[in-house]
Amino acid sequence: MNKKMIIESLLGMVIGGVAMFTFLHFIPKELLLKFYPKGDFETFVFFISLLVGPFFAIALHELGHLTAGLLQKHQLQLFVVAFFGLKRENQRVRLFFNKEMQYFGGVCATSPIKLEGNLKIQFARILGAGPLFSLLFGGVFLFLFYYFDSAWNGFNGIVGLISIALFFATTIPSKSGLFFTDRKRLQRLLNKGKVGEIELALLQASFQMLLDQNAKNLEINKLQLIQTDTEPVVQFWGFFFEYAYYKDHQNTEKATLLKNNLLNYQTLIPKGIWKSLAID
Repeated sequence: MNKKMIIESLLGMVIGGVAMFTFLHFIPKELLLKFYPKGDFETFVFFISLLVGPFFAIALHELGHLTAGLLQKHQLQLFVVAFFGLKRENQRVRLFFNKEMQYFGGVCATSPIKLEGNLKIQFARILGAGPLFSLLFGGVFLFLFYYFDSAWNGFNGIVGLISIALFFATTIPSKSGLFFTDRKRLQRLLNKGKVGEIELALLQASFQMLLDQNAKNLEINKLQLIQTDTEPVVQFWGFFFEYAYYKDHQNTEKATLLKNNLLNYQTLIPKGIWKSLAID
């Protein structure tokens, strides 16, 4: 992870943290006291909430992306929160133990069953649903925390605050680690110029490869368009798709040339992702 990526990741964490602690600063003291447990069971729930609450909030955010995808008749490809993961393999969804730290903070991917309709609008809805779920459920859990008094006060407050923090962390900065935030990806996708064309080409290539389970039907001109993006990680996918295209067409000479280009990006891509792409 390079210096720019580290700074952008830290920025996202800081913005989320500032949002949460700003809220805590302005909350009345009598409400703050509701966080503190009053008995053995509440103490148990409180400490469990400290561990589970953040990941529950992340799961709600990713559930927003998943719900928007399924409502548009997309199918689940990948859903990860912390160590818990679901992924599609051989047309079946299976549970797996996640060891890729890049996915630890949550990721969700769906794909259309057929490449039809307005892919930009479909994916825009999916991107926007994550922050929307965080904002919505953040409000719901803070409402429960404010108006009700129970052993679950700590859980409701923690999930509510972190959900609101996630909303800001996925909408204000441009990147979180290697990946664009939801807001930045949405902004790129809806761009009416070259950036929007690149994002659409990237979507089409990704979905086509998932549907066909190979790269034979990808369009070279669109892959080369992706390679002209200013972001190295986007360029990488353009070169990878072209590499996969020539490899599947058994054009060894061109595949080897593309592989050499890909090696220039190897330090940028997390080891787990690089390994999964089977670049040989």
